[in-house]
Amino acid sequence: MTRRTNKTIARQTEANQFITVHFGLLDLANRSYKYVSAGHPPPLLVHKSEEFLPAGNHLPIGVREDAAYRQHELSLAKNSFVVLYTDGLIEARRDGKFFGQENLVEAARKYRRLGAQGLVDGILADVESFSDYRLADDIALVAFLVS
Repeated sequence: MTRRTNKTIARQTEANQFITVHFGLLDLANRSYKYVSAGHPPPLLVHKSEEFLPAGNHLPIGVREDAAYRQHELSLAKNSFVVLYTDGLIEARRDGKFFGQENLVEAARKYRRLGAQGLVDGILADVESFSDYRLADDIALVAFLVS
């Protein structure tokens, strides 16, 4: 499906136009998550430790008509979070330095015991504080808990 969508978008847009997408299917009964990412940073899996999940083909949809996208599937442990975010979060700046994935992991460690909303609120507060409340790019941030 992603290949067909990409081909359609590539044919209908100008050379400098593209779409970033993260599409995921969460199966709570089996605690599994299937996803395809096109142009988004890798999801963060938060449990007893933190790890970045495979991002797959990082090329946004519409850039190249022949681009291929790989679906990833993972099993989620009970009480784990998946954190999805846009590059505006990790590219928030202060004095020429990025907030980065390291600070995202540290924030996730700090706030994971607060539930999904507390995790999101805490990460956003840290990003805003880090950047002195001067965000240059939009931020989308979603976390879900698998219980």
